[in-house]
Amino acid sequence: MPGDHAAEIAFIDANAPALSESYNLLTSAQVSSMSAVPALVRGIWPAQGVVGLVGPSGSGKSFLVFSLLAAVCEGENWFGHRTTSTFVVYVALEGQAGIQKRIRAWESHHGRTLPDSMRFLLESFRLTSPDDVRELGAAVLAAGGGGCVLVLDTLNRAAPTSDENSSRDMGEILEAAKTLQLHIGGLVVLVHHTGKDLTKGKIGRAHV
Repeated sequence: MPGDHAAEIAFIDANAPALSESYNLLTSAQVSSMSAVPALVRGIWPAQGVVGLVGPSGSGKSFLVFSLLAAVCEGENWFGHRTTSTFVVYVALEGQAGIQKRIRAWESHHGRTLPDSMRFLLESFRLTSPDDVRELGAAVLAAGGGGCVLVLDTLNRAAPTSDENSSRDMGEILEAAKTLQLHIGGLVVLVHHTGKDLTKGKIGRAHV
């Protein structure tokens, strides 16, 4: 009977668990009044979150990110962009020799050593391993790097068994990056190759 069906619906609705304790539905005014995420590099990087630096192989991504990290570490302007000084962790997964050359070149050019607040990880690291993510997060915090910027150079080396053209694999990678970001409380930067086909093998800004 129609009346009985209506009564059944009313009974279910009356006894359904309230969602207000789990979800906070905000008005536009409440959203507008929320504090904005501060900038780490004004106009380029926020202080918190997950971002990607994407470009073809051999285009100078590592040199660019190294220069930017050094500026952030010292709180110096970078090509006219104001930076906020913070702890830096550079996970260099594409060879110790290369990172040694970049350090020497930077220190020779600037006539000083990099500050101790810029740290380097030269060991293997797998972003897709929960243990690796947890242990790296703990190591960063133990070194006083809470709220730091952490760069994975490159994403290919950090997730060597993942298919970058698979939406499922990339979804898992980004979730792992977000988990790492929550551990350190700062910014995670994924340096990534576009590959030969520029329409494939990259992280779009919308995904990050």
